[in-house]
Amino acid sequence: MNNKAIITELLTIIIVLVFLIVGLVFGKTLITSIIGSGEFESAEALDRLNSANNAVDVLDWMPLFTIILMLIIAIVTIITIQVNPVFAVFGVIFLVIAVLVAGELSSFITDSFEADPLTNQSLQDMPKTKATNDFFAPLIFICGIILLIVMYSKGA
Repeated sequence: MNNKAIITELLTIIIVLVFLIVGLVFGKTLITSIIGSGEFESAEALDRLNSANNAVDVLDWMPLFTIILMLIIAIVTIITIQVNPVFAVFGVIFLVIAVLVAGELSSFITDSFEADPLTNQSLQDMPKTKATNDFFAPLIFICGIILLIVMYSKGA
């Protein structure tokens, strides 16, 4: 086995994780700067949410772009590392688990957002986020199938 290939694969995974962490921190910072202290009940937070129409438009696309970005990062990672066909069974099992978890998460988010009047109104103002949440499990399934196809079609 070539030790340089193992080091290259590890460096690729580390670089991808660093970009993912930086993206998540940037997204959290953006959301925190728009909302403020995180108190949704205060009048100041409501004023900030009402006056930030452009920011709401940007935030409305964020869940979909996050899924697309994670798919691109996963495809780049899969292309650069060696994959053994033995793991195809594990890939299918993990895909089924991911779809089940995504369905439960989508249901939980929908129930949580619809329970509170303020978050329900915010959800109504963000139709792309609501659509992404409604189709979260199918999106995860499609992304998983794409990843499995890329993983085993690149050739060993």
